[in-house]
Amino acid sequence: MSIQLPSIVEGWDIERDAFREAHISGELRKLVTEFSNACTLNCPGCFTVKVEDGDDPQVALQKRRLPNEMSPEQRLDLLREAHDLGAQSVDIVGAGEPMIDPTLRPFVEEASHLGVHVNIFTHGAHRELLEPERVAWWAERPVSFFIKLWSQNPAVNEAMVLPKGRLAGQYTRMRDQAIENLVEAGFTRPTELEFDGRMHRRTRLGADILVTQANYDEIAELFRFCREQNIMPEIKNYIPEGPSKLTHESGAFRALEPAVQESLLAQRVSTADMRRLRAILDQIDQEEFKNVPLENFYTGGTFCTQSMGSLYVPISGRIYSCVGTSTSYGAFVPGQDTLKQALTERREQVGFGCFPRLKDAQGRGEKIPSDESTILSQS
Repeated sequence: MSIQLPSIVEGWDIERDAFREAHISGELRKLVTEFSNACTLNCPGCFTVKVEDGDDPQVALQKRRLPNEMSPEQRLDLLREAHDLGAQSVDIVGAGEPMIDPTLRPFVEEASHLGVHVNIFTHGAHRELLEPERVAWWAERPVSFFIKLWSQNPAVNEAMVLPKGRLAGQYTRMRDQAIENLVEAGFTRPTELEFDGRMHRRTRLGADILVTQANYDEIAELFRFCREQNIMPEIKNYIPEGPSKLTHESGAFRALEPAVQESLLAQRVSTADMRRLRAILDQIDQEEFKNVPLENFYTGGTFCTQSMGSLYVPISGRIYSCVGTSTSYGAFVPGQDTLKQALTERREQVGFGCFPRLKDAQGRGEKIPSDESTILSQS
């Protein structure tokens, strides 16, 4: 097989030194945020299935719009303030399905005006990615997509994401069509660049791959698919603050029935599981694609960009260090320098691995392989 250089998503092609410099100077390189909580999937393991105090648990359970969401105007103010602090890209990671929000296009237009690249995490089964003329609109903007590629087996895939309404029974087919449309529109057309001292292929398409016991044995094939298509794999397990968290003292996940919580816990993969998977994927990269393994948090992809030089502001407007932490630095208030204040007050350890996962595993008494611990503790 011919050499297939590692892929790096445009918008994630900001080198480590730039994030370090931003951290030292109290600036941003990336904003991580959300649009509405509404979604046409109801993934049991969704990390945003949380219920704020006083909210109706059934609202979160059904992934509907929440009463305390930031307004479109506030989201634009958030984007502008992040840009003023040096942000070069913004990740839209949820909270629901961003593509169903009618204010997403105006947000992207403003980001384009500011020179900020937008990275959208989406399940893919939306007409914006299924109708070629709409795909063409996105292709002309500074946008990259991360598609939820959890499985290529329809039965496994739909059991993991629980599609609702017209997506039921059709989700996998529609998701795959969206990927094909994006490829045809040029999102994976490669250009070579040197990134952090290694040659890569730039792409505008990433694969959001959540590893569970249900799809563990399929990850190698998903990885091969990504390498062959110039799609950057973002391979990870549940985040510590997600609904699979072992202890629920805060009641944050009271919308999930105990049986659902136990099912999610049974689907967890440990850090040792992830190390075994990393060894398999590294071998594939070396033997089949002639790549020296990358010692990054996302196997075969890149380092985590969600804490150092970054902040996470979910749809509620609360400010966090990253999606894996629970300490809030207050609410975003336009014009009050609340993002700058959060950067100044941040207490969590930040880095290019995942300190929250490391801390979570240690709290569970998991024995972490030394090389995996090194990757998780990168700073």
